[in-house]
Amino acid sequence: MLISCPSCHAVYDVPEHLLSADEQLLQCARCAHEWLVVPSAMAATDSAPVAVSAPVVSEHFPDEFYPEPADLDPHESPSVMPNLTGRGQAHPPRPPVEPAALAMAWVLTVFVMLSIGWGALRWRGEVMEAWPPSQRAYNMLGLH
Repeated sequence: MLISCPSCHAVYDVPEHLLSADEQLLQCARCAHEWLVVPSAMAATDSAPVAVSAPVVSEHFPDEFYPEPADLDPHESPSVMPNLTGRGQAHPPRPPVEPAALAMAWVLTVFVMLSIGWGALRWRGEVMEAWPPSQRAYNMLGLH
């Protein structure tokens, strides 16, 4: 069943089994507009979905249930409001990364990698004995 948002005119193909026979509150995935759809009126007229003229007031659902329009996927089907538990809640902002901490992380990473390489060279006999497939790698590098 094709359902069109009365606000931004986005069209969604919603399977009929997802819509109840009663009027249902839907939310547009593109503009976050809510409207009531009456599927029984659509079936009787074979026309576009009937949208109740007044937009639904948000007194039934707190503001944190309404996602920001920029965060929405325009290809997503409209959401049935009772199933929106937690949807649209923003994640807490990440704390800024200090440049000194980032530089220290890079230095530590390079140190660890060099230590692993040095250990692989220093104890190559033990490594080749413990893990025979490593002999091919050491031979390719000329370190037998």
